[in-house]
Amino acid sequence: MPIDKNTLEQLLHEEEGSALDFKRDQYPFEGVDDKDKSELLKDILAFANAWRRTTAYILIGVDEVKGGRSKIVGVGKHLDDAKLHQFVNSKTQQPIEFSYQPFLTENVEIGVIEIPIQERPFYLKKKFGKLDDNVVYKRDGSSTAIATPDEIAKMGAKQDSGGTPQLVLEWADIEKRVIFPSPHTVKSLFLNPQLPDNTFDISHPLYGSLIDNLHDNGNYSQEIILYAWQMAFLKSFGLRLFNDSGAVGKRVRFVGSVIKDSAVIVLDCTDQPTRPYRNRMFGITESIAPISQQLRSNPDPCVRELDDKWEITIDFGDVRPREKIWTTSSLFIGSRNGITRLEGELQGDNISEPIPCVLEISFEVEQRPMERSDVDPYLDNQ
Repeated sequence: MPIDKNTLEQLLHEEEGSALDFKRDQYPFEGVDDKDKSELLKDILAFANAWRRTTAYILIGVDEVKGGRSKIVGVGKHLDDAKLHQFVNSKTQQPIEFSYQPFLTENVEIGVIEIPIQERPFYLKKKFGKLDDNVVYKRDGSSTAIATPDEIAKMGAKQDSGGTPQLVLEWADIEKRVIFPSPHTVKSLFLNPQLPDNTFDISHPLYGSLIDNLHDNGNYSQEIILYAWQMAFLKSFGLRLFNDSGAVGKRVRFVGSVIKDSAVIVLDCTDQPTRPYRNRMFGITESIAPISQQLRSNPDPCVRELDDKWEITIDFGDVRPREKIWTTSSLFIGSRNGITRLEGELQGDNISEPIPCVLEISFEVEQRPMERSDVDPYLDNQ
């Protein structure tokens, strides 16, 4: 899964092995000969072919410290992910799934190459630099070796769909397809006290006709004030489930909760803030198209309000090996408690012991009285 600060900190305390390597200096890539470029290619091949149970990481700009926390030194230049993919996958007999991303930590940037578990083996179609064609390089501990014929045969065997899946649930921006760490920090605005309910009362007929007047929203002022308050206070949070294994997750379901108190609000897409209008017919006409165009299917977070908590359930269905499933809608959460926790577990037909999940949001909340300017952007000026 994409690296975050917690994952990085754990890796810095680990030793190099079949799923981890530290590089103090950036790989030579631009403007160098094939021999130099083949070093990077060899490492990606070796990790892609390695016998491991987790995602592999190559951390560039990190000086290894054996027996202690490795040291962040940073890099001055990053590899281009698109060029790197074109280079590697033009050489191999099948594409390798990997990514290169800069990561800011301790006021410097390091490079992170992430290589998930995937079907193997990988090898070069033609000799390149120091590397031979049709040879399966693999990571063996902290060094690189050549796979034996028996190992290659086992690599080529289809991964067993049995066993226990390894599932990871994460906060996400479902529109941008971006993963957020836990805790994920957001800024929020708590507008209190609100404006008087009659601040935006309708003081004249909208169109002059009796029929139009019947459609006047007499609660418009109160509703638009509440809507502006919700837009300032509530933040949207999608989720992504990742199967980081070779086993299928069968009928996977998340069941969790957020502790309920006067400082926390949790809504799902069915109760998300809806903009009000002075004329009810205008609001109905405008809302028909989006609803019909967004006929949602699972997985959608479903929120049920209980006496002491908000219960959140998500039905993901079957999750294939290496599959990433994004929720089709978001949760809407507001809190004045600082850290708010979504705590629960992943269940499934072939998950003997439920997988615990704890996702946190750190709210940085500013409180001040509501002003007319807070509502102005949402006003219906018809």
